[in-house]
Order: sequence, then C-alpha cells, then structure tokens
Amino acid sequence: MILLRPALGLLLAAVVACGGQAAADIRPAPELDPVDVIRLQLQALRDNEPANNQGLATAYRFASPRNRAAVGSLDDFTRMLQ
Repeated sequence: MILLRPALGLLLAAVVACGGQAAADIRPAPELDPVDVIRLQLQALRDNEPANNQGLATAYRFASPRNRAAVGSLDDFTRMLQ
C-alpha cells in the first residue's frame, strides 16, 4: 500500500468526493513535494475527460515553467497528447 502525504491525500480525497470535478481547482502549492506533483499529474492524465480535458489542464498547470515554455500553450499541450 502506498502511503500518501497528508496534503496529497486531502487533494485526492477532494477529487474523488467531487467525482473528479475538483481537478480544475487543484493548484500547485508549496506543501506539495515533487513526488506529490508527479502523482497528481499522473492521476490527472489517467482520469482526463476528453469532453473538457480538465485532466490535461491540471497536468499542464503543474508542469514547470521551463516545460510549459518548451511545449507551448495549453492548447498545444492538449493537441500533443491527443
């Protein structure tokens, strides 16, 4: 069983409780360490709804500024992953 850090556990619980709708509200935060961020990005990509691409938007929001600059806009990121 994977032990989740409290901050990540609370964020994931909010996503599950809201049927994934809370993914749009998840934002980078100082209390999340790099492992938490990667887990959130992977979950967002896994649970993405093609109708609104909220999961892709969440993963993009957590990308580093350097990565976002290399990929381009959220629309570019979405096209790349579809």
